[in-house]
Amino acid sequence: MEKSKYAEIISSFGDSIRADYPAIQYYPKDALNDMNLKRCSLKAIGLWWMVWSLMHSGKPYGHLTDESGRSLETDLWKYVPIMELEIKPLLDELEKNDVFSRSPKGIPFSRRMIRDHAARLARRDAGRKGGNPELTAKEDYTKTFLDWYAAYPRKVGKKAALRAYQSALKRTDHKTLFDGLKRLCESIVKNETQTEFVPHPSTWLNRDGWEDDYTVSGAKKFSLEKGKGWQ
Repeated sequence: MEKSKYAEIISSFGDSIRADYPAIQYYPKDALNDMNLKRCSLKAIGLWWMVWSLMHSGKPYGHLTDESGRSLETDLWKYVPIMELEIKPLLDELEKNDVFSRSPKGIPFSRRMIRDHAARLARRDAGRKGGNPELTAKEDYTKTFLDWYAAYPRKVGKKAALRAYQSALKRTDHKTLFDGLKRLCESIVKNETQTEFVPHPSTWLNRDGWEDDYTVSGAKKFSLEKGKGWQ
């Protein structure tokens, strides 16, 4: 695992650098299909399950440390039913087959465990905001979005509009969204559309409304520049 990715995951732990989970997330199918583990001897695999269990109480979570963050690698013989002389060769075998990685401080850690811990924390934090991280938008009301929203002719569902705006930017760009909004406003003026029939901003964005073809010949022109409006 790259150092930058490792640092990013560990920083996401925040105050939850340790875990109080009563159980470990275990996926039998993934374990049985783990080619790195399959290359190891049965004895090395057995040691790995013991090490994995110790990592569950590590600080940071998923690391071979005690609750204070001290490495347990040299004292591993105290925790597993294997002779002390056998432990290092078995750990070397596991490391050679890329079963675990080492932190910048040289402490063994499970890549899967730290990723799972980060994912659980993300889901927990998103749940506190009322949704999972895939559905909850970051409430980043940038000036660009606020300018676009201020110009939209129907002010409803601001948070939903933000999510839709952020999603739309994965399919187009800011300029296209502003240009599309300008054409929508010109169409509303020409057709004298009542506000109640104007789509919600999130609806317009989610259906790629900027691609709509409006007929605007002879219509008043609308400017998105502050203070100009209908001209």
